[in-house]
Amino acid sequence: MSIARMKLVNIEGNVRQLDAAVLKCSYGNNFHPEQASMYYESMGAVATYNEENPYTSLLHRITEIGLHAGIDLSAENAHGYYTFNLNYIENLPAKINNIKHYSFEVRELLETLEGKPLEKGDIYNSEYIKFRFGRLPMKNYKRLKKQTSRNFIFYPLQTDKGYEWGVYITSKSMAAAVDKFFVTHNFERIGVPRDIFLNPDNIQNYNKEIVEIDRTVLETYLEHFDTELLELNSRKNNLAERIARHEQTLIQLNHIENLDIAFDEIFACKYIKVRFGRLPIDSYNKLRYYDDKPFVFYTFVNDGEYCWGVYFAPASYSVEIDAIFNSLYYERLYVPDTVHDTPEASRAQVTKQLHESKEELAEVLSDIKAKVNRRKLYFYESFARIKFLSDSFEMRRYISVINDTFHIIGFVPEKEAQAFKSNLETLEDVTVSVKPCETDTRFTPPTKLKNGFFFKPFEMFVDMFGMPSYHDIDPTVFVGITYTLLFGLMFGDVGQGLCVVLIGSILWKTKRMPLGRIMQRIGLSSAFFGLIYGSVFGYEHLLDPLYHALGFAQKPIEVLAPEMTNIILLSAVGLGVMIIIAAIITNTVMGIKQKNPSRALLSQNGIAGLVFYCTVLVGAVLNLVYKINIFNPAVILLGIVLPLLLVFLREPIAKFLKRRQQNDITGKIVGEDASVCKALKKEDLNTPISQILGCHYLQARFGRLPRDSYEKLRYYDEKLFIFYVTETDKDYYWGVYFAPGDSIREVDGIFTSLYFEQLRQPSTLKGLSDETLADIAKLMRVETKAAEAVQGKKKEREGLAGFIIENFFELFDVILSYVTNTMSFLRVGGFILSHAGMMAVVMTLSEAAGAGASPIIVIIGNAFVMAMEGLIVGIQVLRLEFYEMFSRYFEGDGKPFTPITVSSMRHNSD
Repeated sequence: MSIARMKLVNIEGNVRQLDAAVLKCSYGNNFHPEQASMYYESMGAVATYNEENPYTSLLHRITEIGLHAGIDLSAENAHGYYTFNLNYIENLPAKINNIKHYSFEVRELLETLEGKPLEKGDIYNSEYIKFRFGRLPMKNYKRLKKQTSRNFIFYPLQTDKGYEWGVYITSKSMAAAVDKFFVTHNFERIGVPRDIFLNPDNIQNYNKEIVEIDRTVLETYLEHFDTELLELNSRKNNLAERIARHEQTLIQLNHIENLDIAFDEIFACKYIKVRFGRLPIDSYNKLRYYDDKPFVFYTFVNDGEYCWGVYFAPASYSVEIDAIFNSLYYERLYVPDTVHDTPEASRAQVTKQLHESKEELAEVLSDIKAKVNRRKLYFYESFARIKFLSDSFEMRRYISVINDTFHIIGFVPEKEAQAFKSNLETLEDVTVSVKPCETDTRFTPPTKLKNGFFFKPFEMFVDMFGMPSYHDIDPTVFVGITYTLLFGLMFGDVGQGLCVVLIGSILWKTKRMPLGRIMQRIGLSSAFFGLIYGSVFGYEHLLDPLYHALGFAQKPIEVLAPEMTNIILLSAVGLGVMIIIAAIITNTVMGIKQKNPSRALLSQNGIAGLVFYCTVLVGAVLNLVYKINIFNPAVILLGIVLPLLLVFLREPIAKFLKRRQQNDITGKIVGEDASVCKALKKEDLNTPISQILGCHYLQARFGRLPRDSYEKLRYYDEKLFIFYVTETDKDYYWGVYFAPGDSIREVDGIFTSLYFEQLRQPSTLKGLSDETLADIAKLMRVETKAAEAVQGKKKEREGLAGFIIENFFELFDVILSYVTNTMSFLRVGGFILSHAGMMAVVMTLSEAAGAGASPIIVIIGNAFVMAMEGLIVGIQVLRLEFYEMFSRYFEGDGKPFTPITVSSMRHNSD
């Protein structure tokens, strides 16, 4: 129920370990990367990876071909599979040797299938043996075990989630039939070397060849497979079209089967045009209006909707007659060119052709399935490897390289930081430093929400408004409580609430929709308040026996009772007041936590606003209810005028307090530096860097400067920096330069032009003098004075008149917002009443409809109310959350925690 604490992680290492480091960063989904170039931007030797991803086109190509083949690569990759080769089967050489113990059984099978004895020797080296490694879906494997066929032997090797891996053995003569049988059972093959049974120990070398995918070989393979697949799909489509034509022809022939003349004889007429087709019944009756036209219409079948037949017309009048029949909506049927004989004889011929085409299509589909299943696992393997390379390459845009050393910077949750560091430091030549996230102010810590089981689904609403900043409060719990409470109040019904729970459960289980989990919770709230209202699918007195058994004379709340209307509306406003006060208190606490007196004290959502709001509310309630007037001059002055005056003068007071705070910070820095100076009087004491960089206002760069460049530093005496030399050699001055935060970019540019080489930051500095530390403290005060100058210029630009006018209207808006926000909660009571009223209308209609239609009206009415009012109530409660609550304490300007994800090359064992 909070925001996860973060640590800033800096990873450095030799570039040859880059891929391994990237993969380890992706483990656990706990590393949020930042642009390392921001950290090392001052150094001229920095290189970043901005090249176009070379694997994108290949990834798209393999995905496209996979879709053509019906291989769902994305779904398989989501399960974490990669090693779809023989290496995946654990301890395979031993399992193969175990199978070889059954050589007598295999020999007996082969001799039976081949019908002759085989030569002595190793049966697994025989030309008559065929074996296929791969996997079967578990449900098909269970069916396979029930088979009584003796055409093959299946040896299971390993079971995982959803599949049984194994090998089946059959003879050369039966291989085609057995392969077809296993294809129908969705067996997915792995390509294996022929001598696998003779040399099981060579499997490791074979798998190494498969894992190390050659791009050129893969592209050639993909093109070859795609060509084969396109040819087969073209045949399949042609056969499907041919079958459709045959089926349509049979339909036509069935309607003209009374015709006993061959089609060739009919269409051989030179001066007569023949048109087969069908005419709507109402159009057929209109043919008598055209008795004077030269045509004859002959009817074969009347199916009640159409008259199926043929009309004959002289060739010279065919255009006119065709126009007449078109106006009567005549649908012409074209007799295929393949039909020549009478309808009866042609039907037998077309039926035979249809059967042959279906058989050919079945063979093509089987061939496609066999080719796809044989290559499916290789596709998974190739896709996962290319996906990994593509993802890891995308990660490189966050990486900087300096002198063959890569640098990765990012954030890790505090609880996982040590494990993350230990995992990366197992790599050779890789070092990891973990620091507090506030160490470098150039990087904004991301926000990772932590909430319990009940409140976690409500993170969706928070994310819709905006992610809280790292130092802000997580409003998820507040949203979860208020949204659940308000929805239950406005949509109280036991039956409808349980239906909402059921629908939410279905949406979550089947579609994994986060909204489904929210519906589960608000549905329970609706059912709870339905018990208080005594409403079950609109039946207001169904639970009366329960209330009587509990000792109640009637249900707790009769919503539609006249005396309850005002109570419900006033209670809704009272609930709104408490929620608004809770929001103001939350904002005040956040202001105190952030040491922001303007937010905590002077804001309309701080203590000043809280005092004004409570004073007005308490005074109004006492005056209206108890006729007690508390608005005396003291209360008006302290409870109304003073808070409003503080809100009005918020900006100048905030600037004054900020100036004091900055002065305090500068004094603190000087004090800390003085303590360091005092400690340094001991010769054996080193100065920890954390003491020197203990303030956000100071930046430092460690490295070395060429001797000739060092001499040029005197040209920049007016610039705000200090260069402290730690040691020298014949070529370089080694040391560190300090600069204020606002000036660091300019100073970085100066040192870059002087060929300063930035190096890894040491843990301590030796021998810092009092004078150096005093100069560092002066740099702190420079930034404070600069901030004051900016504020002064801004104030001059605004002017007093502009300040008064602007703040007057802002204050008016503040007062108005208190009224509108409070009255906005009247909608809660309004929906309580409207829900009960709508169900009362449904019940009235049900009673008026009679016993037969009553259940139907109740069901339809409840469905309508749940769909319409449930949606409206959900939206209205969300509006209250965003406008009446979030606007008072939540800014939503944070950055979400987005860990890197690189497709794993390891099997997901679960």
